[in-house]
Amino acid sequence: MTRTLSRLQGGTLEWTGEHWMSMLRLQGSSQDSAIVSHFSMKISPRGEGNVAVVRIGDEEGFHAVCTDNAGILEFVIPRCFERVSYWQAGLPVIESAFTRWGDATREPGWRIETEDGHTIVTGWTVTDPPVVLNSPWRNNQEVFSILYFTQEATVELDSNPIEGRPYLRDIWQDTLGGERSSCVFALSESFFDMILPPKPSPAPK
Repeated sequence: MTRTLSRLQGGTLEWTGEHWMSMLRLQGSSQDSAIVSHFSMKISPRGEGNVAVVRIGDEEGFHAVCTDNAGILEFVIPRCFERVSYWQAGLPVIESAFTRWGDATREPGWRIETEDGHTIVTGWTVTDPPVVLNSPWRNNQEVFSILYFTQEATVELDSNPIEGRPYLRDIWQDTLGGERSSCVFALSESFFDMILPPKPSPAPK
């Protein structure tokens, strides 16, 4: 039996954690009825904590950045949110409590309780095995992640279920290929700054 050696590369861990994503739409609509994009940071340059961008409903709905550690916002917002279409500068920042529930391989979810009295509950129903992503990223980085794409997901605001279902997105073409569900959670998501090998010296003429 031939043994394959592990690929060892030099690099520095930038951050590791989890990304829990729900984007719901009504059938036939081009607008999301609910977006909850939640990063649960385990290691980062600003420490540990949770940050969730919540966009529910129209202009009169609930729109905020929820966090239990405001000290990590200066890292998480530019690194994870400013490039995405649902981000909006000036969203209010609300201190919140985060609680995980359920089995990550079956029906996991989160409960977010804001200090101004709102409760957001997210849930995912897992039916397919995970997809493992290990790929070069931008700016000499590499990413590793275990992705669960789900065809069933729910979002509730103050005990009121938000109408809508997951839909297909094409943002995964370059890394995984094909269209994938708008509702996905990434476990063990890690970004590394890679140490590139030196370029060989030009051959003497």
